[in-house]
Amino acid sequence: MRLRHHDSLPGTSFLLRRNLILSEGLIAAPAAVCTDSVTNALIVCFVFCCVTALTVLLGALIPRRVPFAIRILSYSVIAALVYIPTAAAADYLFGDISAASLYLPLLSGGLLLTSAHDRLFSARRVKTLLGRLICMLLGVCAVLLGMGALRELLGAGALCGTKLMASPLMPVLLTPACGLILLGVLCAVVSAGIRANGEECDADDSRD
Repeated sequence: MRLRHHDSLPGTSFLLRRNLILSEGLIAAPAAVCTDSVTNALIVCFVFCCVTALTVLLGALIPRRVPFAIRILSYSVIAALVYIPTAAAADYLFGDISAASLYLPLLSGGLLLTSAHDRLFSARRVKTLLGRLICMLLGVCAVLLGMGALRELLGAGALCGTKLMASPLMPVLLTPACGLILLGVLCAVVSAGIRANGEECDADDSRD
């Protein structure tokens, strides 16, 4: 039995087909630079989930009749205010976050929470909005943690700070440049897979 995209599981396309990092190209800099370890990836996931979830939920309270420019400004103000206690909480929970602190503010001022907000979270039904938000957060965190684990394992020979190899296989993976290259490869693979299955997905959607 096939589940309907718009009925049983609202927002599941954000897990892969519309993944904000791999397909939409948002928050690419934090994803490429700050995921050199699982711990740093967890920091980015924590800040991203808290700031995004609270901004989206609070932003949903702003009436649609408010002019678009004012809504964008409101989203930015909300995200900035939410980011301050979130960064403090991350510093308390994870210890030193200086390795990622330069890029963490981008999570509160990017396109996702400004001009792209209405495009992604314009659903009027609460179920649809929450479904999109949850699937979007899960998709982003899966990419961040996957990159962090892969880069730490191959680049440092460790996982979650525990040494697993006597010598790392590819230390160069820990550099920001290789993080960007790895992210680009992942985006290309996902895009190729989406194009290869595009006709089948479109046919399923039309039958649904």
